[in-house]
This record gives sequence, C-alpha cells and structure tokens, in this order.
Amino acid sequence: MGIMAKVGKVTNPRLNTQLLHTIRFAGLFIAILITAYSVFLYFSRVQSPSPLYSDGSMLFSTLAFMLLAIAQAIFRPSDRRSLAVYLALYYLTATLYAVFVMGDAPAVYIFGIILIITTEIVLGSRAMVVAVIYCATAMIAFGLLYPDDTGGHLASIVISAIMMSGTVAVLLWMNSSNLVRLEIYQDLKIREELQSKSLETVINSLNDAVLGVDTDTGIIHLYNAAVLNLLDTNKDITDLRVDSLFKLTNEDGETVRLAELIRTPNKFIERGDLIHTYNNGQKINLYISISPIRDVFTDLDVAGMRGVIIIARDITKQKSLDDERDEFIAVVSHELRTPVAIAEGALSNIQFLIQKGGDVKLLEQTLGNAHQQVLFLSQMVNDLSALSRAQRGVNMQPENIDIKIFLSGLRDKYIANAKKQRLKLALDVRVSGEIRTPRMAIEEVMQNLIINAIKYTRVGSVTIGARRLDGGLGGPEVELFVRDTGIGISKSDQAHIFGRFWRSEDYRTRETSGTGLGLHVVQQLTSKMNTRILLRSRLNHGSIFSFRLPLLPYSTTKNQPRNKSDN
Repeated sequence: MGIMAKVGKVTNPRLNTQLLHTIRFAGLFIAILITAYSVFLYFSRVQSPSPLYSDGSMLFSTLAFMLLAIAQAIFRPSDRRSLAVYLALYYLTATLYAVFVMGDAPAVYIFGIILIITTEIVLGSRAMVVAVIYCATAMIAFGLLYPDDTGGHLASIVISAIMMSGTVAVLLWMNSSNLVRLEIYQDLKIREELQSKSLETVINSLNDAVLGVDTDTGIIHLYNAAVLNLLDTNKDITDLRVDSLFKLTNEDGETVRLAELIRTPNKFIERGDLIHTYNNGQKINLYISISPIRDVFTDLDVAGMRGVIIIARDITKQKSLDDERDEFIAVVSHELRTPVAIAEGALSNIQFLIQKGGDVKLLEQTLGNAHQQVLFLSQMVNDLSALSRAQRGVNMQPENIDIKIFLSGLRDKYIANAKKQRLKLALDVRVSGEIRTPRMAIEEVMQNLIINAIKYTRVGSVTIGARRLDGGLGGPEVELFVRDTGIGISKSDQAHIFGRFWRSEDYRTRETSGTGLGLHVVQQLTSKMNTRILLRSRLNHGSIFSFRLPLLPYSTTKNQPRNKSDN
C-alpha cells in the first residue's frame, strides 16, 4: 500500500489542465487585441486594409470574436471534440474579420499562425495541414477576387501564404522529431511502470516491514503492507515522521530515535536489541536494519533526496525462544553437574579401594552408588530426548488406536513394577472403540503417568482407566486417566508440578530419584495432541491425572459395565 505512484490513463496526455488554461487565456487575449484594433480603426482616420470594410461588418465580427472568447472562458471545453468545435468557430470568425476588416494586414498572418499551432496541439498534424490549406486558399482567393492596380496586394497575400506554409513545414519537422522522442519516452515510461509494479508486488509480498525514509527529515515516503501490520494500524502513514510511529528503547530502557540512527552517513546499521512499545503499553522485540539508498553515480536516491530503507521484524517469539534456550541449557548443566560429580567420585573411590585392597562390601556399596547415578543420567537423557521430540513434533503422525487393547498393553507392561512395590495395578475401561492420535505421544504420556503413580504410592493401588463423556460440542470424548492412592500433591505444589526440573520439597518426594522432567514432557505432548493434562489431588489422598480425546464416530458403544482387573 502506498509505495508507488499510480499513472492514470488519459485520452490525450497533452491536454492537461495547464494547457487548457493557456488555450482559453490565448483566445481571450486575441479577442481583446482584435477589439482594440477595431476601436482604433473606428475612431481614427486610418483606412482599413480591406476593400470590403464597413462599420457594421467590423462591429459584427468583433462581437463574434468577443462572444466566442467569453463562451470558451465560461463553459471551458475539456476534450478534443469540444475544442474542435471552438476552433472551427474561431476559423470562421477569423475569416470574416480578415475579409471585412483586416484584409492583407500582417496581423492576419500572425493570427493564422496562432490558430494553426493550436490546431496541431489539439487535433494533430493532419488537422494542421487542412487548416493551412484552408487559410492559404482563403487568402489567395481574397487576393484574386479583390486585386489592386499594382498587384502588390496579391503578392503580399501569396508571400503570407508561403510564409505560413513554411512555418507549418518547420512545425511538422519538429513534430516528427518530437514523435520519435515521445515514442522513446513512452517506451521508457511503460518499462518504468512495469518495474515499479514488479517492485511493488515484491515488497508487498514480504513479511518484513519495509519503509523508505528521508534522511534529513525522517519523513516516510514509501512503505509496504507489513508495516501497517507491525504498527497495528490501517491509516496512511505517508509523510509522517518515523519517530512518531516507532517508540523504541534499548534493553537498558534508554530511548532510541530512528531519525538519529538514519543520519549516519553511508553506513549499514543492524540492531536486534530494540523494544517497541504500543500505545496500550504492550511491548515487542524488534530487529531493525537500515540501508542507505545510493544511485550508481551519486549519493542521492531516485527522488533526488537522501534516504534510507528500513527493514523491521518482530522477533519477540525468537527472543523468547533464545532466552528460554539459554535458561534451559543453564538448568540442564546445573542438573547434570551433581550426578556426574557423584558418579566420578564413586568411580575414583572404587579405583582407590581396588588398588588398596579395600573391603568388598564397601566396594559393592560404592559401585551401587555409581550405578544409581548412571541410571539417573540415562533417565535424564531419555527425558530430554522425549522433550526434544515433543517440541519438534517428531513421529507425531496420528493413527487409530483401540482403547481397550492400548490400555491393556500398558497394564501388562508395568504390572511387574507394581508387584515389586506391593501395589495393585487395576484396569478400569468403561468405553470401547478407537481414538485417533499419535501413538508415540500417547504412549509417552501414559507411561510417565503410570511410572510416577507407582513411584509415589506406598500402599494401595494404581488404576489405568478410560471413560466416555457425552455432551461435548465436538461429539463424544474419551477421558483417559491414571489414579493412585499415593502421597498426593499439595495445592502450592500443583501450581509448579509441570515446570521443567521442578521437584517438590516434600521429603517423601526427595526420597525417590527423578529428573523433574517427566510431567513437563507430559504437558508438552498433550499440547501437541490438542488437549491438556488435568490434575486432581489431595495431600495424603492420592492423585488423578487425566486428559480427553475425541472418540471416533463409529465408536458408538455406550458406557460399558466396569471391567476392573488387578493382579
């Protein structure tokens, strides 16, 4: 929007407003001169050059000239047709005035040339040739019909006709040269318009905001549609100052003015530390590059003024991801430091004990500690790998999954772990049918929930279940859940339970090993599955983790009787 001037289509590019105004003024000026000449003849003793002169004919032709000029000034012809009518009337009136008033006076030649030039401008070369033939014929006919005794009268008329024809010949030659130049100009103009439209299309297709700004004044003279999206406005910003639109600060809160940045001569500027603040107080991070516009031979741009091109991009999300990545790397490094140090120390102790012939029990204990730390590191690597896959959407192709078969497989997989903890692992499936979701994601979610439930339950049972929910706007749904009778989660901890590397300060939680990534992975994966994980828990009364997925249309079986199996 607004980056290039549009060229309007006109019938005749020469008939502009200034030219029409000049033609009207010339007509009125000639009428005034003729009136003055008529008044001079009437009140002086000078004999009229025309042998047919009379006061009545002089008055009639003069009034005709004046009325024609006044009509042209009032009604103002604006196209070729109306101007052609006025020219024809001027030719007729001028002929009458020449025959009955001027005769072969030099003014006839002057007025004739003015009419002929006007005809060429308005109607073209062919009309001009016709006008010349008409004028020359009328003048010679007048000389032949009313000759003088010496023949000078006719000779004067012939000379005037020759001069008029010569003038027209010169005009035709000049016009032919101008036509060649005009064709070249039109060709260049068309090429420039095509290039301008191509450039306009390219710039408006860019997602980045592009502005052309005058260096000295800071005024915007071109921009693309992305600028309006970035500034959240639909107003025309042409001729506005750039600092009135961008409210910039750096990361230290100091004000930054674009008008000052763009005044740096012949230097490319790139800034990624700027913050733009909207009128409502919202802030975004901006990347801005400033490139000076230079012609091949000069430092001036095509508009004849020094300018720059500013490219602006909203990098808020990228900045947030970069900050999140840096924080993540710092936290991972911190979390890895402890188990690595413990494993390294344990292995060093083992090596020392072997060299010194240490107690076998002490060796076994130290080796067990090292093994536990290696298992912890392995678990963290697996959790980080799962988190990476969740964030990148790897292996997230949806497929149809039978609910009963899927949950039964999970129970069979983890029943041995539950027996080691002397727990019951129950299956409570109250719906049959299929869901469509990525298998990798739902398996990772359910496995994390089951492992956590077994880990934090000392007495009682862990239940893997599913139930049908009707009445949703999108049709029936399936709620999959993992319920335990474990230690529960306090309300204060529930607000942080899905954070990365977060673990409760409860001593019972600290007694078990864990990376603090399992539930964060669950939250990320359920988000990729277009659902969210829900938690219901009371301290010392167990927890229920659940999430919902749409039931496929052909899965119409109503709630089944409870099918609960345990070990």
